[in-house]
Amino acid sequence: MSEKKKISDLLQAQSDESGWIEKNVVGNAPLLVALFANFVVIISDVRAYDVIYSLTGSVWKALAASFACAIPFIMWEVSWQYNHTTEPWRKASLVMAGIAFATSLVLGVADFIPTADADSTVAAWLLGGVVVATGLHTVMGFLYYYNDPDVARKRNKEQA
Repeated sequence: MSEKKKISDLLQAQSDESGWIEKNVVGNAPLLVALFANFVVIISDVRAYDVIYSLTGSVWKALAASFACAIPFIMWEVSWQYNHTTEPWRKASLVMAGIAFATSLVLGVADFIPTADADSTVAAWLLGGVVVATGLHTVMGFLYYYNDPDVARKRNKEQA
């Protein structure tokens, strides 16, 4: 009976506070979902690296995929959460994180395309897409930085 009581204590609310699962699992739902989502992004990045490496045999080209997938996704995720981010840049951060994740999805399924090999047009488009996505993340990152209210305030102060 005492064993049954212990399990019910975990699953049900107690008189003065929530049960263990409510307090430690459900109460930390945002953190758990964020950890899961970032884990998926990292696994997707590993998959993108593997596909590009399999298609090209080049470690450098495969590493470039990381600069179009997980790294910018996490960077834009943090940028979205930054307290001083303006609303337009918060939205831009979400769009850019979406582009990073979409890039990893496209790269992740690319080797299932029957004609995808190192000399194919598919591989050329994929590598071109990695370069364009990386450039887009870079330019948007600079714009995000220079349009940050604190950075702009310091720049304006120095110019004045």
